[in-house]
Order: sequence, then C-alpha cells, then structure tokens
Amino acid sequence: MIIVQRKVQCVLWLAKFESVTLVRREYRRVFNEEPPHENNIRRWDKQLRETGSLLKQSRPGRPSVSDDTIEAVWASYLCSPKKSVRKCSVELGVSKTTVHNVLKKRLRFTGTASKNSQPKHIHPRNGNCHVCQNIG
Repeated sequence: MIIVQRKVQCVLWLAKFESVTLVRREYRRVFNEEPPHENNIRRWDKQLRETGSLLKQSRPGRPSVSDDTIEAVWASYLCSPKKSVRKCSVELGVSKTTVHNVLKKRLRFTGTASKNSQPKHIHPRNGNCHVCQNIG
C-alpha cells in the first residue's frame, strides 16, 4: 500500500506535467520502484479535488463493538457464569443483542452455564477473581 506522502507527490506531479505517463516515469525515477497504476493516480487527483484530502473517508454502517465492552461482558460472566443476558445487559448498560453477540461470536461461549464458560483456575469462590471485585 502506498503512503499518503507519495500519493500527494503523484497528484502534484500530475498538476505539473498534466500527463499520467510522465508522472509514472518520474515516480519510477525518484522512488526507484514500480509506480502506481494510472487509474489510481487519476482517482487520487479526483479525490483531492472533490474532498480536499487524500485520507480514507469514514464509511457508513454500524460501528463495531469496543474492546472495553467485550472485556466488560467477559468479566461479568467470569464472575457469574449463570447470569442471564438480560441481567448482564442492564448491569453494563448495553443492549441484550450486543451482549448475546459478544458471548456467541466474540467469546464463543456455548452457553451461560456450560463447562467452558470460564477457566477452571479462575473461580470467584477461590478468591482469585479480582475482576469480580472491580465490577459492581
């Protein structure tokens, strides 16, 4: 992937030379590597003219779940593996769907009370579940 400074340089050369072929020759001469395709150089020029930037634009769509939320769900179920999704969502202030998806897709819990729901060496009754004391 080409860095932004080189994209800017290509656009500046395009303004100067007014030829993509000359831009590619100059790129090869200066950087001693294969130049970007001519379509990319034209696209960068168009993007700079339309948006004023060559940085990637944020895309629409649902935002991903933060690492903090994933850790909070994990810690909550580590301390109380039989807790319901509804109770966890109320405690953490996130939707039930988010808690469910984190458990199933991110943490790969097979069930809230399953054998694999927490590591055997960490258990709240053993006194070594420090995460439990920080929640609540």
